[in-house]
Amino acid sequence: ITVGVQTRDADSAQAAAANAEKINTVLQAVKALGVAEKDIQTENYQLNTQYDYQKQPPVLVGYEVTNTVRITVRKIGDAG
Repeated sequence: ITVGVQTRDADSAQAAAANAEKINTVLQAVKALGVAEKDIQTENYQLNTQYDYQKQPPVLVGYEVTNTVRITVRKIGDAG
C-alpha cells in the first residue's frame, strides 16, 4: 500500500514541519495496527516551489511538500 501526505505553506520550513507532523500521525496509526517498522519505507519526499504564473514575471507564492511511504501488509485481510 502506498500512502502520502501533501502540505503547502508560504514558508518552506513550515511546510516541511507540517508535513512531518501529519506523516508521523499516519505512521503511528499504521504501527498501532500491527505493521512492523521494517514494513514501512519512505518512497518519495519532495519539496517544490509554487509560483503564480498569471503574473509576469512569475511570483513565488509558497512551497509544497510531498511525503509518500510504502507499507507492506503481510496479512492481506488487514489491508482494508
